[in-house]
Amino acid sequence: MLYLGIIIGLIAGVLFVWWFARKGPPPEPFFLRFLSMEKRSARLDTRLMLHELHSKVNDLFHQVRRLDAELQELQGIVFTFVKKEEQTGEPDRRVEIHRLYKEGLSPDEIARRLKLGKGEVEFVLSLNNKPSWVIGAK
Repeated sequence: MLYLGIIIGLIAGVLFVWWFARKGPPPEPFFLRFLSMEKRSARLDTRLMLHELHSKVNDLFHQVRRLDAELQELQGIVFTFVKKEEQTGEPDRRVEIHRLYKEGLSPDEIARRLKLGKGEVEFVLSLNNKPSWVIGAK
């Protein structure tokens, strides 16, 4: 009975191998095709990432150009304001605000005396506490 089981098992094994061999090619070409598809997919992903990066760099470039133009416009406004202040001979408000603050006046009193807004006085006083690189002073 044991020999009969071994013989039947061998015949079944041979038939099973023959059936798989006849059914199709061995699995290597499948994996080679799979790997080539993965390589193409990786190249496509890289191209998509490069395209996305390029578009983001272009967007940043345009934002920087816009901000640069706005900064130049603001510098022009400040320059004309300073020139106007120098031509009229009025004392510098910032110096006057700091002088009155050192005398002990509150921001409300300074605003009333100089006919300025309280927020403007508080802003000028807050700039005194910032490092010079923050406010652009030398």
